[in-house]
Amino acid sequence: MMELQGLRYDTRKYGDEFRPHLETLSEWEIEKRETEKERNQRRRKRETMRVGGGGSGFGGRTEREKKKRYDELEGTWRVF
Repeated sequence: MMELQGLRYDTRKYGDEFRPHLETLSEWEIEKRETEKERNQRRRKRETMRVGGGGSGFGGRTEREKKKRYDELEGTWRVF
C-alpha cells in the first residue's frame, strides 16, 4: 500500500457504521437542555474564578481576596 501522509484510510470500515441522526425535542426538553447549559456555564465560571485567582483576569487577587498581614518590622498592617 502506498504511504499517504496526512490522510486517513479506513481499512477496517469503521465509518460504515456511522449514521447521522436528528433528535426531535419537545418544548420541555429544549428548555431543560438550555437550563442545564446555563447551569454548567455558571459552574465553570465559578470554578475558573476559584482556580484562576479571581476576577481581575490577570491571575491576581481581587480586593475582596487580599489578606491583611501585620508587618512586624514596621509595626503596621499591610494588604497582600
